[in-house]
Amino acid sequence: MNRPNIIFLHIDQQNPRAIGANGCRDVSTPNMDHLIGRGVAFEHCTIANPVCMPSRSSWYTGLMSEEHGQLDNNKPDMEPTVADIGPLMRSGGYDPVFMGKWHVAKPVEQSFDALFKGHGHGEIGDAETARAAEAFIANREGDKPFFLNIGLLNPHDCCMWGYDFVRFGSLGKYSLAESMIDQLPQLPPNHRLNSHPTMTADPADPTRGKWTDVDWRYYMYCYYRQVEMVDAEVGRIVSALENSRFADNTILIFASDHGDGLAQHYHYGKGSPLDPSLIAPLVFVDPGAKSHKNKSHIVSSIDVTATICDYAGVDPLPGRHGMSLRPLVEGQSPADWRKFAPASALSGRNRLIRTTDYKLINDRINNEYVMYDLAKDPWEMKDVVADPSYASTLKQLKDWMDTTESSYHYAPATIKRFEKFQKQGGQERPGAV
Repeated sequence: MNRPNIIFLHIDQQNPRAIGANGCRDVSTPNMDHLIGRGVAFEHCTIANPVCMPSRSSWYTGLMSEEHGQLDNNKPDMEPTVADIGPLMRSGGYDPVFMGKWHVAKPVEQSFDALFKGHGHGEIGDAETARAAEAFIANREGDKPFFLNIGLLNPHDCCMWGYDFVRFGSLGKYSLAESMIDQLPQLPPNHRLNSHPTMTADPADPTRGKWTDVDWRYYMYCYYRQVEMVDAEVGRIVSALENSRFADNTILIFASDHGDGLAQHYHYGKGSPLDPSLIAPLVFVDPGAKSHKNKSHIVSSIDVTATICDYAGVDPLPGRHGMSLRPLVEGQSPADWRKFAPASALSGRNRLIRTTDYKLINDRINNEYVMYDLAKDPWEMKDVVADPSYASTLKQLKDWMDTTESSYHYAPATIKRFEKFQKQGGQERPGAV
């Protein structure tokens, strides 16, 4: 394929377990299923930081959140001098176009031709964004390659339901739960465990006891409906591409910025270092590549930038740690592929290392470690950090964690945050981060 068009289609807060093709029977996702069936789906895609702004900043800069400085959603801390991929693609001969959700701490117009801004709620705005993408594909003229970015918002709308319930105690639509209990999904086996395993003083239940088991099940039901809403708009965009003159010369990337707790570990929403938040869908549809599910390689969300540069034939941004996924998409298995992916969570308080089989989490304030054997314990229910049979693995993960961090060029906002953590010492103050 010579100078392909590239479409980066991303949604918000999609738990990979909430997709039909991944085994979920509580949701209907024919369009995501179609993409997974046509492309290369990465089972172990680790998000650099499982919150919207840090994650999206990592997508577009190819940097870890410690390096670009955006550690959470609270304020725009990304360094203004950090380069992103939009201008790079323009200098490489592409038209960089954006529509929908951006949520990076700089005006999107500085990097892309912003054709449609979208809306803050997916239920209202995703259809408009999808139609804008459909129109772009149908009306695009000429042969100059394009880099089209489409940001859909759902199933992120589920945040509003949960937050309003916890903050204001209003049942709202939750009052319907009892009347439809026979339609509600069952709770996961790890439902009653803590979502912040290194913070023992943190309450396990983020709803502070206001949700019953039926309320949790209703949250799951509503989340699945939000997934179905965005799946329909994904289908509109994919259909427009597949029926266009660009079908055979376009790389389609489908991703989510992070996952959702989905009632695992008493958690809804994002931000946790556990897999429901940390692992998200990532699918590459290359018309020239054979479709398959990649279960043997650990990949990172920062690889998206490197991969786009590879397909576009432009030099990658300097000083980045991401690796091009193109060899994996094309069915190769490089001998020097990474053995782990780093990440951070909880505004940088947690740092972690994940492989295909293990995860190590470290709390920067109390210096506590938690470790999971994901191959034996995919629901992250048993901490094995003190088990002597894992001593050598624990040492290896700690070494990787420290070596990786020593290679970072920390942003000023990150240094300031870490200095705050040091002053807090061993005090466990969940609200302080």
